[in-house]
Amino acid sequence: MDPALNIKKTFPLTDQPIVARLARFTLSFVQALLKTGYYQPGNLGLTVAKKGLYQDLLELHKSDREISFMIHGQGGVADILVYGLLSEVASLKTLFSPDMADPLVVKFRDYFDRRRLVNITMKPGMTYEEFDGLIDIMSEPPEGLHEEQAVALMTGKLVAHQIVHVSIIHTEELDTSHGSLDEMAQLLLARLNKDLQIIPFYKHLTVEQMLAVKTQVFVGLLQPLKKATVLKEVLVHCDRIVPVTIDATQVVDIEAEFSCALHPDQRMKTLLECTRDLETVSPRTHPSQNELDIAYYERLVSVIKKMVLDMDFNQVQEEAYDLIATLVFEGIVPLETLPEKLIAQVQAKQATDSYLREKTTILETLELGWQEPAVVQSICFIPALLTRNEFVEMETLSARLQSTWEKTFGDLREPFYTQIGIDGMRETLLSKLKNNQLAQRKDILPVLERFSQPLSSSLIPLCADPDIWVRRNICRILARLGEPVIPNLIGWMEETTRHWYFVRNIVMILGDIGSTDEVTRQFLKRYQQHPSIPVREEVLMSFGKIKGEKMEGYLLHELGNKSILLRNRAVLSLGNFYPAPEPFLTFLQETLRKKRKEEAQMDERIEISCCLAIEMMAAFDLERAQSFEPLLIDALTPDKSFLGLTREKHQEKGYEVRRAICKLLGVIGTENAVPVLTWLLKEKQWLPQDKDMVLQGVRHIQRRAQPTG
Repeated sequence: MDPALNIKKTFPLTDQPIVARLARFTLSFVQALLKTGYYQPGNLGLTVAKKGLYQDLLELHKSDREISFMIHGQGGVADILVYGLLSEVASLKTLFSPDMADPLVVKFRDYFDRRRLVNITMKPGMTYEEFDGLIDIMSEPPEGLHEEQAVALMTGKLVAHQIVHVSIIHTEELDTSHGSLDEMAQLLLARLNKDLQIIPFYKHLTVEQMLAVKTQVFVGLLQPLKKATVLKEVLVHCDRIVPVTIDATQVVDIEAEFSCALHPDQRMKTLLECTRDLETVSPRTHPSQNELDIAYYERLVSVIKKMVLDMDFNQVQEEAYDLIATLVFEGIVPLETLPEKLIAQVQAKQATDSYLREKTTILETLELGWQEPAVVQSICFIPALLTRNEFVEMETLSARLQSTWEKTFGDLREPFYTQIGIDGMRETLLSKLKNNQLAQRKDILPVLERFSQPLSSSLIPLCADPDIWVRRNICRILARLGEPVIPNLIGWMEETTRHWYFVRNIVMILGDIGSTDEVTRQFLKRYQQHPSIPVREEVLMSFGKIKGEKMEGYLLHELGNKSILLRNRAVLSLGNFYPAPEPFLTFLQETLRKKRKEEAQMDERIEISCCLAIEMMAAFDLERAQSFEPLLIDALTPDKSFLGLTREKHQEKGYEVRRAICKLLGVIGTENAVPVLTWLLKEKQWLPQDKDMVLQGVRHIQRRAQPTG
């Protein structure tokens, strides 16, 4: 058997493992239906035709999804669709190569047409006896009966053989009275009607078993469906389904069962589709309606109201609150029937909409002073804007309120933050910051910066947040708070079990603040021997940011560290000091000078860092940095040759080191460096981008050498 030619291109990743298995089962199933009708009971050929089929079915049903074959289209363009098992409805032709799919679809379609069938479905939980009986029943030659008699006969056979986990729909069972209904919606409505009506006839089932079958009817039918438009049509028109009583006490609530069977995402998408339809037939926007429009509007209102009231609001995402708030505003869903949390969300939307409508007037009013009555109302908008993720508007209003407060009272009253009530919004603010699914999350940073002072104790733990975006921005905000936050930062480090990147971030913040007090110095010194190298690197970076005589001593000591990473960090940090310490200058000269053959070569990473340190030094003291020029030129110049023979007494610098020296000479060099740089441009091993860098350095030197004025 040829499987689908391009499984990876045709099917999503989740479906690919079962495509070949489904194709094998489909082929065997069709062959069994066509063959078994030719054999008498007990014939060996009958057993061969069914062999292995049930085992294949069980394998497919492990996903707890039904397997449904249905006719699609009319006439010569008709196709067979596979529904339920795959994540999307698929054509039977996609399961096989074209030379195999075409004859198979023709045979299967002919089988459907001769029996006036539109759908055959096998549901999870099907026993061997049920499946064996189904093959026998479906293989019998079609009888020339009246349409209604054929449907009743098939139903009777299924009931007689106790075949529960099967659904068979004939053409006559489709409701075609509503011409605008989608073909899939018509079929699903027919299946719901047929599958529910037949349940009470299975007298061998207990009431509990019947109720379980009823639930499976809805779940198996609806959950594989991805198109919200089709789900909406089925829901709105499910009032056509004939009422059925299973437990002899209460009629099955089709709409409630429908809503419960849907995944939360399906439910919200279906509700959204219903609401969109509602807008097109609403008497408010379309006063001149005909009777059909009015009936459809009333049906939509009934369905929407029931869906909202039956929803599990613990599974509803915040984006759904806008929709529900609109329904409340339209008077379709009563506010008092909603849970308390949702009522708060709806009220927040109403408050936000009110602010956005009157924003210009409100902001202008705030210029009049804090005593104005409008100020109190404006403060109430702040938490509403936060709840509705309107962070930009929240920042704008907060800035105007703070400006008004400071103009009115200066420093004579309690802090502005107390008036706003930021403590009450603390948890909401932080939860939204940590929600990486929130599209407007980046807009919350200005709000956090404005209220960072009262929130500082809550922001510090976020330095260990798993999200690097959160950590990076929290560190930046805390560093801007300056010295007042230092006691809290150090206080959080009393526990010795902090994660290494939490410790590193606290050290980094202290370095960015740059305080020279003894408490900060002792704190950083304590973590200089932390077991984590990144923490120790950050300590050395902080020493370089804070500077001072003691910090200089710590860094000079690290120049002899065995760890290349720490030595590197010490070199780069010392590059920030002005004037540069003499021992550091000696270290730079010793590292970058040309080494003789018998001398130990310095690690290239240290040499490159030394070049960067001299470049940093040039920003403070260009003359001191230029004192290294002869040393750098000599490091690039090869040993002199005698009669064409090079006497190699010195080790040649590595490519990356020479590249770093050339870049440095372009920054600090004089015309003395031009010859050696020009000579290097002729070397074949230089990469084009590095040659461009060297050439650019030469031009910089020549421009600096030109007389000014």
